Amino acid sequence: MNKTAANVAACGILQAIETAGPEGAKGGVLYAALMILGYTFAEYQAIIGALQGGGLVQRHTLERYTLTDKGRTVNARITDALRKAA
Repeated sequence: MNKTAANVAACGILQAIETAGPEGAKGGVLYAALMILGYTFAEYQAIIGALQGGGLVQRHTLERYTLTDKGRTVNARITDALRKAA
């Protein structure tokens, strides 16, 4: 997995977590979405780990992930950039 692929997947994960709402997104659902695109479990773990390490997402019980304030800010910037590019 190259850096571009990892960044694209990370952006998708942030979007999915925000879309899931206050209950958060299930880790298994996030991984399944990446698996369909050809990502391995180790790659998923590396990406979600980087998002956690960067303070963008928080893991809760039952393998649920939510965005932190920082994650919401970054996700809003990504969404803005995508809208402008479209």
